[in-house]
This record gives sequence, structure tokens and C-alpha cells, in this order.
Amino acid sequence: MRTSAGPHAAYVRYVMLILIALALCVLQYGAFARWITGPDLLLAFAAWAMVDGPEDGMVLRAWLIGLVADMIDPGSICFHALTFLFLGVAYLPLRSVIFRSRITGWGAWAMIGSLTCNLIDGWVAGFGDATGWTMLVSGLWTALAAMAMGWLFRGLPIALQPVGKGGA
Repeated sequence: MRTSAGPHAAYVRYVMLILIALALCVLQYGAFARWITGPDLLLAFAAWAMVDGPEDGMVLRAWLIGLVADMIDPGSICFHALTFLFLGVAYLPLRSVIFRSRITGWGAWAMIGSLTCNLIDGWVAGFGDATGWTMLVSGLWTALAAMAMGWLFRGLPIALQPVGKGGA
């Protein structure tokens, strides 16, 4: 049985958001570090948090996840925080178009975000071994990861959910 969240729910949500982002960082920059076509787990988490959560605090959630990524990523200073912030601001006018509580909305925004971040990263730091195909495959994996995270995290008890109910 779900009950309404208490007065400290917002603080608990941000703590959970940061803890989950830290756990995803361990996977992203540890086990998945050498997988060039692998998913961007933090971007998938941020995309789900942007799409499924309420508009209030949406840009802050995206920025926080990016900030956590920048603190752990050995090759990043402020890239994730700025690109996730950009994606959060860019998503604001699209909120009325994308189905927020649907798995396709989570995946679509994760795919768009992945391709955008890969192109910006390639433009800023060089593409290295990345090709159009590797970026596309990585975007597809990121979309699937966002869908899985959305399904998984929406099943948490309401007091432990990192994002409040905001779906359409």
C-alpha cells in the first residue's frame, strides 16, 4: 500500500538520486569503461528522471546527476553537469509532447540525449574511435537502460523513489 510522502520527502529523494547516481558511476567508469558501444548509465538515469518526474526540480535533478558523474569520471571536469543541464532546459518545452509515464518516452529522450552528448563530446574533445555506428549503438543501449531503470525505480516504495510522480 502506498502512502503519501512525509515533509522530508524531497530531501530523501535527492539523497536517493545521488546514491543511485554514485552506484551507476561505479558501473559506468569501472565495469563498462572499455565498452565503446555501451550505454551511458548516468545519462539514462538523468533522461528517466527528466521525463518521468515532475517539472518542479527537473533541471536541478539533471544537473545533480551530471555533477555526480563529473566528480567520478576521471576524464571530465564539468562536461556532464553542463550537458545534462542543457538537456534539462531543452526538455522543458517538450514536456507536453512526450508521454512522460511511458517507457517509450524514457527511451526516446535517452536516445536523443545520448546522441547529443556524443556529438558535443566529439566536437569538443575529438571523436577518437567513435563512429556514427558506435554512437548509434551506444544511444540504443542508453535508451534500453533508461527503460529498464524507469521500470525498476518506479517499483520502489514511494518514500525511496528518487523522482516524484509527474507522469502524464
